[in-house]
Amino acid sequence: MSNVIPFQKVKEVTEQPGEYYAEAIHDGVKVYQKYSDNRYHEQEVIPFADVLIRADDGEWDDNRSLALRLLAEWGGIPENHSPHNLVVLYRWLVADAYIADLVAINGREEFHGQNGGMVTNRKIERLAIANNIEGTGIERYGIEEGAKFIVKFYQQMLEISNGNIVGISAFGRDTLNELHEGFLQAYITEGLPNETHH
Repeated sequence: MSNVIPFQKVKEVTEQPGEYYAEAIHDGVKVYQKYSDNRYHEQEVIPFADVLIRADDGEWDDNRSLALRLLAEWGGIPENHSPHNLVVLYRWLVADAYIADLVAINGREEFHGQNGGMVTNRKIERLAIANNIEGTGIERYGIEEGAKFIVKFYQQMLEISNGNIVGISAFGRDTLNELHEGFLQAYITEGLPNETHH
């Protein structure tokens, strides 16, 4: 399970330096930010154990470039690749790729389907994916084998080109579109669950 698909190269990394830079060091990922003097200044060192937790909590959801840089550095350390960590990592990558796809299609973080539309975001997608895909995998295969199944399933949901993740695959898009259609159909037939009413 230590084989991680290489990460998408962030456009500004290859074409221009960008506002942020990250590098793995012995105890974590060091983050730099470019200031007005056009130089990178160290911001913080994020322990390896915290990178994935903070990404999954949505800390960098509004800064995709930084999140991908941090996760790429984190992913470059094989010791980080426990089955559980890989499930969380690939869930994050699938949700991110799907949201980027929705924005490219609709101009915003919205799903539009046969049953209507809904606003979404990266955190909502991660929760929906975890509840609907991971629960089934673990129920069917158990915790250890379920984690391996889920990682492979998530990898199939990503478009790979030249060994790099470049977006959501057709399978991933269809899977998540079907999930959203199901949410909307449930809303049409059953309404919102009581706990969502205020």
